[in-house]
Amino acid sequence: RESAKVATEFLKEVEEGYAAGDDNLRPTPLLYSAVLQAYAKSASTEGAELAEKLLQKTKDLYRQGKIYAKPTTLFYNAVMDSWARAKQGKAGALRAEELLVELETRCQAGDSELSPSTR
Repeated sequence: RESAKVATEFLKEVEEGYAAGDDNLRPTPLLYSAVLQAYAKSASTEGAELAEKLLQKTKDLYRQGKIYAKPTTLFYNAVMDSWARAKQGKAGALRAEELLVELETRCQAGDSELSPSTR
C-alpha cells in the first residue's frame, strides 16, 4: 500500500507542475499505467476504488482534449486487476466484467487502441 501512496503523490506533483506551466512535467500514459498498477498491487478495496477514480479522470481529461491522458488497454487491465485483487468476491468480479464490456464496446466503436488482450 505504501507504493500506491508514493505513486499517487508523484502523479499529483507531476500534474500540478504541468498545470503550472512546466511542459517537461506532462503526464504520460506510462505514468498513469504505473500508478494504476501500484493500486492493483495494493490488493485492497481502497486501491480498486482509487484505480477506478483515476481511470475516470483520464477519460475526463481525454474528453477535454488532453491527448496524453487517453485511456489504453493497459489502464483497463490494471483497474480490472485491482478489482480481482481486492477480494470483493462476486461484486469485484462483476465490476471487472463491466470494465471488460466497456473496453470491448469502445474497441468495436472504432477505438483501435482499446483492444482486449490476454496474458
